[in-house]
Amino acid sequence: MKKVIKFILTVVAIVVIVDLIVGQIGDYMVDNHKMKGDYKSVEYVMTQCEEDVLILGSSVALNGIVPTVVTDSIGMSCYNGSANGQVLPFFETMLECIFQRYTPKTIIFGLRPNETTTTGIGDRYNLLVPYYGKGYEILDRYLESSSVEEKYLLKSNLYRYNNIWWRILLYQFVTPNEQGEQGFVAKGIPRFYPRLNVGNEDCFSTPERLEQFTNIVEMCKAKGVNLVVVFLPKYFKLYNNGNLSAINDIVDICKKNDIKYYLDVQKEEYLNDSTMFYDETHLNKEGAYKYTSDLVSRMKKDSVF
Repeated sequence: MKKVIKFILTVVAIVVIVDLIVGQIGDYMVDNHKMKGDYKSVEYVMTQCEEDVLILGSSVALNGIVPTVVTDSIGMSCYNGSANGQVLPFFETMLECIFQRYTPKTIIFGLRPNETTTTGIGDRYNLLVPYYGKGYEILDRYLESSSVEEKYLLKSNLYRYNNIWWRILLYQFVTPNEQGEQGFVAKGIPRFYPRLNVGNEDCFSTPERLEQFTNIVEMCKAKGVNLVVVFLPKYFKLYNNGNLSAINDIVDICKKNDIKYYLDVQKEEYLNDSTMFYDETHLNKEGAYKYTSDLVSRMKKDSVF
């Protein structure tokens, strides 16, 4: 019996020691900006970004709005801090976190037609796990909300940093897709241009997503940040010519809060030209440069900046 107890205590001690070592190494990596791949842009926005104009959104904005074009057009520094596969809780969190450190003059928020139709924090929110317990209340709250067990599992460094170690190991064999200039990542010319499909269903917002978007609006207003909402072009014929309930919900909030918005999701010159797209959702490099130039030109005309 004594041997069993001794063995158990030894195992527990080893686990605790390893957990502490993992935590120290993980914290060092986060604090000293040693991240790679998708973490690189997240780390920059969280800890270093001081640009005048910040672009946020999922991959549609990451691949569709070119920050250097913005800078060249208006003379203000710009960074594309968008992230693949993320949903509103991620951007709500990012804004609350960066507002603790600095305040950009303008935020361009690129949205998808169905941006407010889902629930939950999203499958890729755990990119922010390295910042758990570092003074970001909203981040801690969202991570802990995943499940009853999550709140306790997150106390373990081994659990919290397991996503990083997997990526570090992977990057020994695979080169990550590094961010391009000022965060922008261009999509190349596809082997075959996308075909135009037609949607036959409306999409509807969830109260959860509308509350999160409203919170983003209120945070920007409180900080005096000029928020601009953009629905980027999509090579897909949406139901009812893009007059979707979910989009209208966003527009209503923008109107009530005097926020400038651009409904370009069915912009005709792009909807009629597949060569501007990588697939039905993402602009390719040529399309992104053309669209950004067009968008900034209209923003300047509207005195957005």
